[in-house]
Amino acid sequence: AITVINEQGYDSATIKDIVNTAGIPRGSFYQYFNGLSDLFIHLIQIIAKRKFSYMGHLLEQLEKHPFLEMFRELTRAGLMFAKDDKEAYLFGYHLYHSQSEEVLALRARLEDEGIAMMESYLMNDANKDWLKEGTDIRMLAKMLYDFNARDLVYQFYRGDPIELMIKRTDAFINILREGVKKEASNE
Repeated sequence: AITVINEQGYDSATIKDIVNTAGIPRGSFYQYFNGLSDLFIHLIQIIAKRKFSYMGHLLEQLEKHPFLEMFRELTRAGLMFAKDDKEAYLFGYHLYHSQSEEVLALRARLEDEGIAMMESYLMNDANKDWLKEGTDIRMLAKMLYDFNARDLVYQFYRGDPIELMIKRTDAFINILREGVKKEASNE
């Protein structure tokens, strides 16, 4: 199924194409899935498990280290996954470029879940007094999500070198940590 979607895109792939490629009867498909969007969600879950194998050990460290400090290494792990698992990232490309109403709704749900996950990590940091008091955690989570899911994904598909993307990540995190306001001089 991933091969068919990667070759044709989600918007052009059909259940007929998928069952023909898999060599299974159409009825067998419906024993497991209600339709193409149900299959798509299942494939996203499979890819997420593959990605977790790159990031799991880093996520376990979030109890000991602030999320903003770990963001760089989590980003690097995600980029290495993208580099190593071209099939998964081509599939992701179709996820982010589909105009299907089903996929747009799924993408919105995944975005909400991604922001909520980052928000929970940042809330944990705030509870440990690792963030400045008054930090807008929801906005920070959204900014981190957007940087990762939009900027880095775009850069990856554009073919930017991973080390350049890591440098951009470092600069982004540094701006978040240090801010841009010039300190008043005492002169």
